[in-house]
Amino acid sequence: MRTRGKGWTFLRFWNDDILRRVDDLCQHIVTAAGLVAADAAIQGRASSPEMHR
Repeated sequence: MRTRGKGWTFLRFWNDDILRRVDDLCQHIVTAAGLVAADAAIQGRASSPEMHR
């Protein structure tokens, strides 16, 4: 079964990273999911001058 062709992405982490670097892993997951760009776009719209008229 080819999962990449179906749009799946797998993230692999070492157990030690999961236990010791949870914040970094969470950031990596958010970035890989594309949520960083979406969050930046939302923040950009919220702070644009048009929103404060």
